[in-house]
Amino acid sequence: MKDIIKIDGNYYFGGLRNVSFLLMAAGLYIWATPLFMAQQNTLLQTFLVGLGAMLIGLLIRFTRYGYQFDFGKMKYREYILVLGIKTGGWQTLDNLNSIMISIKDRSVLKTPGIIAPANVSDEPVYVVALYSGSMPNIVIPLEDKDEAIKLSEVLAARLNLKVRKG
Repeated sequence: MKDIIKIDGNYYFGGLRNVSFLLMAAGLYIWATPLFMAQQNTLLQTFLVGLGAMLIGLLIRFTRYGYQFDFGKMKYREYILVLGIKTGGWQTLDNLNSIMISIKDRSVLKTPGIIAPANVSDEPVYVVALYSGSMPNIVIPLEDKDEAIKLSEVLAARLNLKVRKG
């Protein structure tokens, strides 16, 4: 078995990931305008504005979060992945005594941008929580039930913990 497991989360900016396409398209358009329009701005200014829009779009699109467990060193971390670079400090896995799987509901807009009671629906989120006392030390939200069950079984086996259902 591997000593390190990684749980990929969702996009860090959530629904804004679709705005990233707009920003990248705007950046390309700004870069291309000197080819077909006479401008009074300098070419460098146009290039920098286009580059800025492209970079912001790329950052929004390719920023994710996740969790990583190192069983060899008995550590874990919650990380943010920005353009392939993971950030986040390692913490120790000590005094854990149980794992609990529970289901929570979160409200989701059916159509983004329209805030109305008829446009909101509840979506299940499966939560894997590691406990050392009455409060959870580590909470991992997952959207897939089978993935949550599999993760809890792997963590229970590697950390010698009991799985509770909540």
